[in-house]
Amino acid sequence: MPIHAGQPAARLIRPACLVAVCLLALWLTGCLTVDEQEPGGLLGEVVHPPTLGPTPTLPAPAEVDLSSMLDADGRATETITLESADGWVSLTIPEGTLVTGPGGEPPQRLMIQPVYSGRLPMDAYGYAPGLGYEFGPDAVTFEPAATLVFRYTDEAIKGIIPSDLSIGAARGTEEWRSVGSRLDQDARTLNAQVERLEPGWRYLLLAPVPIGS
Repeated sequence: MPIHAGQPAARLIRPACLVAVCLLALWLTGCLTVDEQEPGGLLGEVVHPPTLGPTPTLPAPAEVDLSSMLDADGRATETITLESADGWVSLTIPEGTLVTGPGGEPPQRLMIQPVYSGRLPMDAYGYAPGLGYEFGPDAVTFEPAATLVFRYTDEAIKGIIPSDLSIGAARGTEEWRSVGSRLDQDARTLNAQVERLEPGWRYLLLAPVPIGS
């Protein structure tokens, strides 16, 4: 529409500017499109920290009551399995394992909390195919070691050689370190032996940048 003499041009331009600013803000926050995930489907979304995408809805923490599974000394009277609510990570404590808390006492419970991989330390150059996981609420020691298992899907690691996958661990903002793990390609799992778990330590599946990215 032509601007007639005496008609303020700013009054006509201002609405278009406001629309452009709103669209830019939505794009930066990643709020224009948020795809709904099927239960357990978060692993299929390859997240590269740091990311500008929206924070996904995290699964609920999972917890196991150890009070009835440990004897007075803290030895497991049965094989104990703690699995994350999304099903992608589990911890297996074999029967007979000595399980102790920070003061050497048998712990009462053990919890696994999914955390957003984009909020984990950023110094690992690669992708995190899924979420990170933190254990608590207190430090716990296993003698002998318990088994930490990460599962993956072919979709999540498309373009990645399975043997290049690893389990990473970091505390707070410290540098990532690779936890020695064993790949079972048929079962699509990575298994690591852990002797101690502490609050603040976070574990996740690490992978190199996919081929073709």
